[in-house]
Amino acid sequence: MEQPNIQTNNVGNMGDIIKHSLIVQIMKKLIEFKPKTFVYVDLHTYLFHSKCDLVRFESETKKLSDIDDYISIEQSHLEETGFYLCSSGIATHFLREVEDSYCILSEQNPQTKVQLESQLSQYTRVPHYIMNHSTELPQRLRALPPSSTLFVLIDPFKLTLEDWSVQMATITECVKSSPDVKAVIEVFDYDEIDSDALWSKFSIDSVFKMVRSYQHKKYHLAVFATHNIADSISQAVQVKL
Repeated sequence: MEQPNIQTNNVGNMGDIIKHSLIVQIMKKLIEFKPKTFVYVDLHTYLFHSKCDLVRFESETKKLSDIDDYISIEQSHLEETGFYLCSSGIATHFLREVEDSYCILSEQNPQTKVQLESQLSQYTRVPHYIMNHSTELPQRLRALPPSSTLFVLIDPFKLTLEDWSVQMATITECVKSSPDVKAVIEVFDYDEIDSDALWSKFSIDSVFKMVRSYQHKKYHLAVFATHNIADSISQAVQVKL
């Protein structure tokens, strides 16, 4: 029997809205750099778009400020299709502005993966590859062209120290091999741990700097950027809780 994807319950909740609002603000800033190659990586993709509890979504968005751009994108897609854009849907909204752009996505639920592939084929022409597991990431990033722009979303529900260490090491090594790469990592954690204490261990790395962190009840988010764009990304990320 197919196992339901538990992420369905989180569509349009407060954590989702904060996460998506940050994606919009980050993508807008990265587009301003006029990237030659733009790569988006999503390590826990779910779907391109999904059904959503609109009453909850509208109620939660009223609690935040500086998210008008995100609401505009989401509402436009809702009016056009009746579905709520997920992270990959929001990312491709911006990636289509760059001729050489593509997505590297990861989805382990077999049924969800089939749906995701179908939705991507129907709603976007942005090239994409769907990994079965995030362990495929090193080989996918190895081919990253010099001077690329890279945006990675790490969203695993509960982030273990082992997962975080492996993923950060992979991304950091990729960026180190191409010093001209502009890269941003947005990480989302749904837990009761002190995520800042975990994430801050990596903010002094020679490649990435933590430019912003958020905590709203059980939702924890942080944004890291390479030093060559850290100030610009810090100024761009302005969601107010």
